[in-house]
Amino acid sequence: AGAPTGPEAKDKPLAGYHGVFFLRDEADHFQLYPRGRVHIDSHTFAGPGVYDLPAVDGGNALMPRLFVRRLRLELVGNFLERFSFQFGAELANQPLSNANGKTETSAGKPGQDPSASSARFAAVQTASSSAAVADAWINYRNCDCLNFQFGQYQAPFSMENRTSNNNHPWIERNLAIRSFVVPTSKETG
Repeated sequence: AGAPTGPEAKDKPLAGYHGVFFLRDEADHFQLYPRGRVHIDSHTFAGPGVYDLPAVDGGNALMPRLFVRRLRLELVGNFLERFSFQFGAELANQPLSNANGKTETSAGKPGQDPSASSARFAAVQTASSSAAVADAWINYRNCDCLNFQFGQYQAPFSMENRTSNNNHPWIERNLAIRSFVVPTSKETG
């Protein structure tokens, strides 16, 4: 799917939706596809008193949470019939942190001497926000059998790693792949 192409493209709109949102020039030398995705995650815990015991006393203090797991904005495009590119920014890559509840955010209030009871702690298993480049590459296609791709992209190893997050059946990748085979999942080259 994409912007209409070929000789009939001159009569087609320069922007719109044709399976994806698109912008293009009249001669189809340049095509842009703005995209985005949001993955939302929820955590809830069961059991008597799971919400009552603070983490320092051996409890979990695990409250139900709803948060944005992934928020990705992307710009994909083609130009001059041989070049294609993709740039994506991951704005909500949120790994859980502070599993034991002992991560201290400050020793005390400003201007106050720290004491055993003045410490402030981060929430247990909270999501931390960050921003990172997800994909940034450009591809030159000499012919159907010869392509040159430069930039940062999914490592070309295993079907698990090459499958897009949009089509992946689980929220995270297989443990063997993301821990041992391709820990960063991205390659630069």
